[in-house]
Amino acid sequence: MAIPEAIKALKPTEFGAVEIRCISGHFYVYEISSKWDPSKGKARKVTGKSVGKITLKDGFIPNAHGMRQTMPLRPIVKNY
Repeated sequence: MAIPEAIKALKPTEFGAVEIRCISGHFYVYEISSKWDPSKGKARKVTGKSVGKITLKDGFIPNAHGMRQTMPLRPIVKNY
């Protein structure tokens, strides 16, 4: 099944290179990278961990471990 453009527009950018996969009608986001394969003489795609899922209603929903990997955009400063 092809990934709809509305789902592609919700793809997160804070995890680096990611791939959207459709599994049983649900859209999941996985980390991807490449590794050189010397026997074939070309790079091969390596799929990493799942970082979350995408729904049209809620947008991108990160997994619990995916949320811990991201750094906050601004430091939190508290005055006592």
